[in-house]
Amino acid sequence: MANPQFSDEPRTIEPSSNKFRILIVVGFALILLVAILYIPLFNSWQERQSHEAIRGQYQGAVYSIPIDNTEIPMELAWAGPQLAIVLPQDQIPPEEISIEIEGSFGNEVLGWNEEYSVYGPTQARMDPSKHYKVEIIITADDKTLWEGKKWAWGVHSHEHHH
Repeated sequence: MANPQFSDEPRTIEPSSNKFRILIVVGFALILLVAILYIPLFNSWQERQSHEAIRGQYQGAVYSIPIDNTEIPMELAWAGPQLAIVLPQDQIPPEEISIEIEGSFGNEVLGWNEEYSVYGPTQARMDPSKHYKVEIIITADDKTLWEGKKWAWGVHSHEHHH
């Protein structure tokens, strides 16, 4: 039987580098912090933009869009819980226009509504106090007159909490 050999000198184990672990933990903490702050900062930005938006006849945001080298007002109007689009009839004859709108609610083609002089409203129902980013395509005779993304800012209640 072999005799075990003992030594008075301790065997040292080289410590592994903790720098990599620290970088991972710090990186994860930063990602978590950004994720936590993003939501309230984004909501605050939306509310500020919504309050500063120019409002039209139907309490929707009014944007100036270029059609045939002319700036034309377009309102993303609220018709109760539905969206509609208002364009000036004297500048764009309604019978020539087709408007497609797409958002989190789906994709719809809005027809001319003679009763209210608007395009739409959408079939989809939404919360008019919330904000929706929409993509709009305005066409005439299969020619795109304007295409872009805009915010349909929700309607504000006039109550102020202090």
